[in-house]
Amino acid sequence: MKLSELLGDTINNKILDFFLINYPLDFSVPFISKQTKISSARVYKTIDFFMQSGILKETRRMSSQLYGLNETNKKGQIILKIKEILQNG
Repeated sequence: MKLSELLGDTINNKILDFFLINYPLDFSVPFISKQTKISSARVYKTIDFFMQSGILKETRRMSSQLYGLNETNKKGQIILKIKEILQNG
């Protein structure tokens, strides 16, 4: 089960689902936008929100900035725990 199936099909939940499904990998905004079919502008806004919340973090810079789940943050740890519960029942 996906987070968006449990909590609603919102842009925030779709982006969190993307990071949870692909954890522990990191991604650029253009790649996330293409995969989720959400505009890059909206992905940037959502990632900024999740970074301010501590759920996401900047991981490294290649041709563009990459982002991933922040497993050292308490909120990030809770999100990962929810993923585990949804997968294992």
